[in-house]
Amino acid sequence: MAPMYSGSHTLSKDDVNYRMHFRMINEQQVEDITIEFFYRPHTITLLTCTVLSLMYFAFARDDGNPDSNIWVGVILVISFFLVISVLAFPNGPFTRPHPAIWRMVFGLSVLYFLFLVFIIFFNWQQVKQLMYWLDPNLRYAKREADVMEYAVNCHVITWERILSHFDIFAFSHFWGWGMKALLIRSYGLCWTISITWELTELFFMHLLPNFAECWWDQLILDILLCNGGGIWLGMTLCRFLEMRTYHWASIKDIHTTTGKIKRAALQFTPASWTYVRWFDPKSSFQRVTGVYLFMIIWQGYSDWDDYADSPDHMTEGFKDSADSHVTSQGHQRGPERILREIQSSLLECKVCFEVFNPAGQSGRRPQNLPCGHVLCLECIGALSHPVLKKLECPFCRQLCDVDSTSHCQALSDLQELLVNSRVSSGEKGCHVSGPLQLCSAFGGWGTLFNPTGIAVLGTSGTTVVVHDGDTRVVVFGPQGRRLHGFGRRGDICYPLDVAVTPSGHVVVTDAGDKSLKVFTSRGCHVLTLTDVFQLPWGVDVNSHGNILVSDSEAGTLSRVTVDCGRGVILDHQTPITDLEHPRSVACCLVTGATAVVEHLLSDESRPTGNHQQPTRLRVYDKDFSPLYQIDSFSLSLGSTAWLCMSAVAFDRDGN
Repeated sequence: MAPMYSGSHTLSKDDVNYRMHFRMINEQQVEDITIEFFYRPHTITLLTCTVLSLMYFAFARDDGNPDSNIWVGVILVISFFLVISVLAFPNGPFTRPHPAIWRMVFGLSVLYFLFLVFIIFFNWQQVKQLMYWLDPNLRYAKREADVMEYAVNCHVITWERILSHFDIFAFSHFWGWGMKALLIRSYGLCWTISITWELTELFFMHLLPNFAECWWDQLILDILLCNGGGIWLGMTLCRFLEMRTYHWASIKDIHTTTGKIKRAALQFTPASWTYVRWFDPKSSFQRVTGVYLFMIIWQGYSDWDDYADSPDHMTEGFKDSADSHVTSQGHQRGPERILREIQSSLLECKVCFEVFNPAGQSGRRPQNLPCGHVLCLECIGALSHPVLKKLECPFCRQLCDVDSTSHCQALSDLQELLVNSRVSSGEKGCHVSGPLQLCSAFGGWGTLFNPTGIAVLGTSGTTVVVHDGDTRVVVFGPQGRRLHGFGRRGDICYPLDVAVTPSGHVVVTDAGDKSLKVFTSRGCHVLTLTDVFQLPWGVDVNSHGNILVSDSEAGTLSRVTVDCGRGVILDHQTPITDLEHPRSVACCLVTGATAVVEHLLSDESRPTGNHQQPTRLRVYDKDFSPLYQIDSFSLSLGSTAWLCMSAVAFDRDGN
């Protein structure tokens, strides 16, 4: 709450105004109590219920899982501390809807401060391990800055591109600034903080890549629309609350049901409202300094960029990997639009903004620089020194030789696939091997959170996805409509992959309790295989109905035979034991071959500055004899661009 007293002198502790001011800030009293039951201490009753609940959770639960014991213990310590906060902490300046709520808020603030004091004595690796323990999905997450580009192709301004920026974070900007305006209650301070924060992003975009924004995004969308709209809404509400007459009648004196409901709802509004005058001409130097420090504090930014997590782990993890999925059932980003975005982001030279043309004009051929950036051949010739044959990368300013550049075959192949897909897009219903085509996209914010595995249920087109939502397994229809979900957090802890058996049963690898779980297509539990795997990751089902599971920690590939009808395990074998951190698994229904993606930890062959983990693809025949392997490779000997494989699959022809 903003200060409610301003003046040109410092209050003395003997001044009656000081005592009144101290009481209003630290120990606000509730005036005109009408329902005394809600404002009595109830100390004995509350402590008795707390102790009984503590004893129940301590002795009535299964204590076989050490991680679960620690987690439940931490939760109960926090709960017990909040009870003590309600009983012992002061009211603070707020009394609506009830002082107990603000005492708990103060208690949570104290706990957060103690947590920061606790982790300040950890080193960097220990802090990351603590975060991994709190949320194991962070171990497999990628930073937003590593998978996205910012301030790219800013000259292309279309309504579609502008509207695509109005996501949940745009609403967060708007709503957050509305709340800030309610607290600060000054147009001048709000606009100053808003503009200086955008300047902060400009100055520090070299440290955080996601600070880089197009000029129209930063100036129009951020400052004027989102921030400015939120400031206007908050200040409009402030003006309304300043002009309002505050006369609170007792709910006992209201005889109509509608009136009682209205009075109960008004309990969640402020009891009074104070006009704040920040810029007092008679302000002391102490107050001017305080206002200046206040503005600096509100510029604070929690820098979690070094963690492999996004600003909002629940939603942003999916936004990075599937930003082009549908956002609602009636608002779908079509395949053609997604292909246009791919061409705009990947298949254009970021210097001349011309489309790469490897087959036609040789000057538009994509070329790799040793630093990993890609330019067209014509721009390389224009930017290089005519005599020294040296080139400074326009993005990272790294100096290199023109002869050290090489043709970017990956982008050429991608462009050829997209061109061929447009040619063959008119052949509906043709089910033969050919170029990649984007047929459909589904999911979206609020539906999937950090999806980790996908499988198709038979030939019906029904798709099964595992993710980090409340229901761990979600089933979508052929048109992308969500049909149902199952597997609560207690049933499935941290799913990593999913597969479907020929009988229609859903198989899930759970890294939380290191198990393999089988469900029916409607979510009924069939069986669980535990105490066998160290970290089960990838899963698939071969043509004989056998389940193949990769163990990333043990370095093995297991074959499990189950009778889903009776819910029993018939056989368990480990045909491959020499893998290095295997993850994704795929089985070919035509040839019976098995493909496994390994994530290698050796850094001997990796070029300096590469942040990607090298991978390797191994393919085995139906008897698990090695056929061939594909290693991570650089697109040129001097480039840091590596092929980083994350998943593998076979098509209907066995390719």
